[in-house]
Amino acid sequence: MNHPFFATVSLHLAYISDPSVTTACTDGKVIKYSPKFIDTLALQEVVGLLAHEILHITLLHHTRMGTRCKLKWNIAADYAINPILEESGFKIPKGALIDAKYVNKSAEEIYRLLPDNLPDKSFVSYGVVDNAPSNSNAQELEAEIKQVVVQAVQISAKQKKLSPMLQRLVAEVVHPRVPWGQHLSHFLAVVCRNDYTWSKPSYRYLHAGLYLPTLDKPEIGNLVLIIDTSGSISDEIISQFAAEIQEVSCFTKTELTVIYVDHEVRGSQTFLQDEEVLLKPVGGGGTDYRPGFEYIDHCQLFPSAVVYLTDGMCYLFPSEPEYPVLWAQFGSFEFYPPFGNVINIE
Repeated sequence: MNHPFFATVSLHLAYISDPSVTTACTDGKVIKYSPKFIDTLALQEVVGLLAHEILHITLLHHTRMGTRCKLKWNIAADYAINPILEESGFKIPKGALIDAKYVNKSAEEIYRLLPDNLPDKSFVSYGVVDNAPSNSNAQELEAEIKQVVVQAVQISAKQKKLSPMLQRLVAEVVHPRVPWGQHLSHFLAVVCRNDYTWSKPSYRYLHAGLYLPTLDKPEIGNLVLIIDTSGSISDEIISQFAAEIQEVSCFTKTELTVIYVDHEVRGSQTFLQDEEVLLKPVGGGGTDYRPGFEYIDHCQLFPSAVVYLTDGMCYLFPSEPEYPVLWAQFGSFEFYPPFGNVINIE
């Protein structure tokens, strides 16, 4: 009741008593703890320790560690999260790593600031295990964690029990700000149909005497872009929308359907391959995300994917569609849709 964010995440984890563990650690799915160490703590310190491990998981420290030195990374990660726990009202066990000079810094930043040769002293660290997951498993695990985190944020937001510092850090993890082209390319690569052809051998393997097919030009199918044209969308953002749609057009080399929606569908345009994108947005009313998806079903567009450009200032969503959805959000409004991927655009 006091910390709904941490409580929600904790219900999705497993807990193992392990005498070989010095204090406590996590691999993102399981929290292992030393029963002897737990017995030395007061109840509220146990709560603080549990929240500490949950924050490691929430901030993906177990996958972000990579090939870094385990000890140094755990120390950096502890310095990064302990101030957040204090701000959130937790009692941290004695000896926990806290230093004012590391407040508001990420684990990566602190790792760079720490000396390579750490002083010979006993650090009280409650960190992450060193058996990092493979790339494919890490991506799957991160997706699962982000889904749980979004649920936890929604519950905490309703109860107004989420500290500003934690809210900012969670937003950066769930909706990382990366280059638009990079994220769009990755998103569309997933929904593209990958055709292989024997007429173009893969030069990568010819030196080994292997004649293998190469990936032919991917086909994206029908791509639909929905533009939020509500009253909160400025002319500047509309101009940015146009630029992003041009990027989509250049990448997909296919026909694009653009739908303008505020609280209802206001119009649509179709752009052929390589056609210059000149938007004619219509709207200015309230925001409702449902009409755009209803329009897609009504017109039987059968999209391979939908990209929804919005500022995120709406809570009215349809049921999750069968096709993949990418929410491209402008602005700093806290946006946690119930389905789809989200990317923040600078």
